[in-house]
Amino acid sequence: MATTTERLSATPDARRMLNKVPEVTIWFWVIKILCTTVGESFADWINTTLGVGLINTSLIFTAVLAGALGWQLSTKRYVPFVYWLTVVVLSVTGTLYTDILTDSQGVPLAVSSSVFAGVLAVVFGIWYARERTLSIHSIVTRPRELFYWLAVLVTFALGTATGDWTLELTGWTPGVSVLLPLGLIAAIVLAWRLGASVVLSFWLAYILTRPLGANLGDWLASPGSDGGLGLGTAVTSVVFLVAILATVLYLTRSRSDVIETHPQAAGVANPVRERIMLGYYAVVAVATAALLVWANHQPHAAPVGEGDGPAPASAPLTPEQATSSFPPADIANFRTITADTLAKLNSGDQAAVTTRVTDLEKAWDDAQPTLEPKNQQAWTFLDGEIDHVLKALRASNPDKATEADALNTLLTSLSSTPPQSPTAAAGAAGTPAPATTPPAPKPATASFPPADIANFRTITADTLAKLNSGHQAAATTRVTDLEKAWDDAQPTLEPKNQQAWTFLDGEIDHVLKALRASNPDKATETDALNTLLTSLS
Repeated sequence: MATTTERLSATPDARRMLNKVPEVTIWFWVIKILCTTVGESFADWINTTLGVGLINTSLIFTAVLAGALGWQLSTKRYVPFVYWLTVVVLSVTGTLYTDILTDSQGVPLAVSSSVFAGVLAVVFGIWYARERTLSIHSIVTRPRELFYWLAVLVTFALGTATGDWTLELTGWTPGVSVLLPLGLIAAIVLAWRLGASVVLSFWLAYILTRPLGANLGDWLASPGSDGGLGLGTAVTSVVFLVAILATVLYLTRSRSDVIETHPQAAGVANPVRERIMLGYYAVVAVATAALLVWANHQPHAAPVGEGDGPAPASAPLTPEQATSSFPPADIANFRTITADTLAKLNSGDQAAVTTRVTDLEKAWDDAQPTLEPKNQQAWTFLDGEIDHVLKALRASNPDKATEADALNTLLTSLSSTPPQSPTAAAGAAGTPAPATTPPAPKPATASFPPADIANFRTITADTLAKLNSGHQAAATTRVTDLEKAWDDAQPTLEPKNQQAWTFLDGEIDHVLKALRASNPDKATETDALNTLLTSLS
């Protein structure tokens, strides 16, 4: 079997080039972790905070990756800035591809972890069969460079999947989750010092830096209630980006990580010791699996992310049970934002919808430390519905019907209240209780065509949105549209159910009276609109 040096000697000089990857020093690992962390936090900032959406963010970074990788391939030698820029973009892109499988396609993390592990094994297998080496010090031909960058991309995807799967199994906080990859990397360093295969140790550590950097970023960015330091994704991204630029500047000036010449024959490996250390790695793998199994069986709350669904079917909640667990003021705030988002959607302003739903996400996240301890199951129920809204509105090709359905479902839950007595229900609507028992809101709306009720609900939500934005005149004008729509529908609706029609007519009259008062009181107007919205939902 030809050695690496022999194969390189046989390679024509025209096809050989200076090694375009850095020397593996402590700086290599420091900047690798920094790149992974800033890649994770920066992607989250664009995807979630700016509301660009997962698919759009993935398309953007795929295009950026093509440019960065093209730049890297065009260089004639190792250039720190270009090399590490490519690593950062690969980190983000590999992470996004895993998130697409998990959040958009619903692929279980166990499956995606297995698939990416298989893909990486294939890449390494073909690479080794063709080149007879996987060493980072032998990247001196175009095929090896292409194999190297493909392997790097897959390691980021695999590291993301296995890291998220670990969190899913254990329920660990970000701070605790940092310890596992850190401990495993320490075990790899020990194995390398004791004579383990250098190439195997390098790639194992390379994969583990992905969950280490991501967990570190989550720890810094997550709020204190989640076990983090509360810096936020924007601050975390800036801090680590500055650290990366400072490190790259140092390496550019010092050239301490530059491999000046083609690789020479390495020292003779010790096959016996390498086999012994393979056994050591097997023991570490078994111990890690045992730890994860143990942690999985400990009581913990499963992590709830953007792609998670509502509460488990084994213990379903009704909307009334969920909202009754939390302060009415908080629920009213969420309901107002949701109604405002729906109104913007119905007006055809998709950009404003995406921006407004970010306010809902922020308000929900800010309230989590207060709400979640009150009722974990209720919080998870509403969190799942909000996640469904975010996913629908941030889709790469949003479907208006799907968006409206998600918003209406959430609005129905947020507008649901515990059962009231007939007298209380009538009082809440601002009309005296009739002698006969009035229908509850849901039976009233159920008596009429859904299209009519949806139209009334849209106008009411739009009126509430204008009121909350401080446009009293616009709200008064808009409520006239509600009055006209209701009057136009009266010949059709009233014969269907006189009692239901009277019930809703009283609530609409209460809204008209509140908004047309000579000195309108915003609290009274809001209460009247929310009461009607509850009935219409």
